[in-house]
Amino acid sequence: MTGYNSSIFQTWTSEWTCFLRDGDYIMSKANSQIYLFGTEVDAYLCQLMTKITSYSYYYYIEGEIHRNANNDRMSTFYGGSAVTLAQACAKSAPIRTEEFHVLVKSTNMADVKQWLPTPLLGTFEYTKVTSAGVSSCGTGSVWDVCNNRTTMTFNMTQCNSVVAYSQGKVYGVFYVTKGSTYYVVVVNPGTVDNSKYFRFTCMAVTQSGTTVTVVEKSGSCGPGQNTTVAPSGGSKYTLTPYVACCKYDYQLP
Repeated sequence: MTGYNSSIFQTWTSEWTCFLRDGDYIMSKANSQIYLFGTEVDAYLCQLMTKITSYSYYYYIEGEIHRNANNDRMSTFYGGSAVTLAQACAKSAPIRTEEFHVLVKSTNMADVKQWLPTPLLGTFEYTKVTSAGVSSCGTGSVWDVCNNRTTMTFNMTQCNSVVAYSQGKVYGVFYVTKGSTYYVVVVNPGTVDNSKYFRFTCMAVTQSGTTVTVVEKSGSCGPGQNTTVAPSGGSKYTLTPYVACCKYDYQLP
């Protein structure tokens, strides 16, 4: 598996190998050689997988939050240790609803599209405010989920500003709800440089009357992500509808 990036004891790793599978659980081991004070360490992910389509899954990473891995969830053991699934998946507290990730087959991104949630079904004018407080777009901008309810498009001519870390189009992959907040992960089928453009974006979405608020974060959704403040590198959007589509609160099979 590639694409899940983490720094463990200051060693960067982005490639993982399936080590063990038990039902819907997959235990993956980091391919990188990791050392702590000269001693080899093995890192493991415990993934609880759920199928969305033939080419996509969403999953939760079980296990404890690891302070030496940028607070990602994973387990580390001395190199060569016999590690069980129960050990790799052990955690002391429940995992938050929004802490999910998605897995998409890179050659089939167009085949994983799912309906986006109710608040986003419309054509909107949007105002963008970055985490640094810089405001842009507004009058004349277009954020469209009416033309295709599995796809968000952004008119980059009318508002020359990157949205969802994309070139102007993203596909809905999966969403969950927590209270009145939707956590939506979309995939960018275009160019990715992991600086300006990223493959995945998480959007926290709420609605008050006809106004929709969206806060984006590159990659997966973060614990406690909300629509109040944009995280570092992210942006907050206020969407005002030009057109509200017919809305149905379910996803396509």
